[in-house]
Amino acid sequence: MDRIVLRVMFFLGGVSFIGLGYQTITQGGWWSPYDSIYINYDTVKTPVGLLMFIIGIFLVVYTMVGKWAKANPLICPKCGEVIEYPKAKEVSCRACGTKMEKLKGFFERHPELKS
Repeated sequence: MDRIVLRVMFFLGGVSFIGLGYQTITQGGWWSPYDSIYINYDTVKTPVGLLMFIIGIFLVVYTMVGKWAKANPLICPKCGEVIEYPKAKEVSCRACGTKMEKLKGFFERHPELKS
């Protein structure tokens, strides 16, 4: 998945957890008007709400400062196929079986393939 999509998903999840934690602390539970279900955390509403709130803050902070897997584009020196693996070190080309190299600096190392 794209890093931006993951960041948005983590951010929305964090905001949801913060909202659910706040609602649990202030109202003591959740109520669903569609199903007429009420979950009451009256005796443990503060610990459950704080736990949800802390998880939400962690997700939002991780969205802002977390290290996300960066794409590692690799290129085949023989056929020129480019693939992206976040954690690949030694990968062979699917088309021709040649060992692939990092795309960054590839054309400086192989100037004959530039054209």
